[in-house]
Amino acid sequence: HTIPYFIPLTELSTKFLNKDIKLFVRAVSDYLNSYVSRREQLQFLQKNATEITEFKYSEPCDLVMFKTTRSNKIYELKLKWNLRSYYPHLVVILGRGKRYPKIETEFKTTQL
Repeated sequence: HTIPYFIPLTELSTKFLNKDIKLFVRAVSDYLNSYVSRREQLQFLQKNATEITEFKYSEPCDLVMFKTTRSNKIYELKLKWNLRSYYPHLVVILGRGKRYPKIETEFKTTQL
């Protein structure tokens, strides 16, 4: 297996490798587990959410954009994760020209 290019191995090795191998392994593991979690969440969403259109995401699964229809209204969603996180730190939901901050906050604390 190879480590995905977006995991900052050079930074992690500089920070941990010569000091504490366990911290290095834990950090790499955190990045990998976070990536796998995000990827699986997106695969689940793609497979099970039939009302989603224009589904786009980055290779590290840290940026997702899609549209969905609810009650005949079209909403655009943009979610952004830190590479080491399971939950998005940025969520923008637009519908009819306005944002929905309460729902955006809920997305930040829930996996998809």
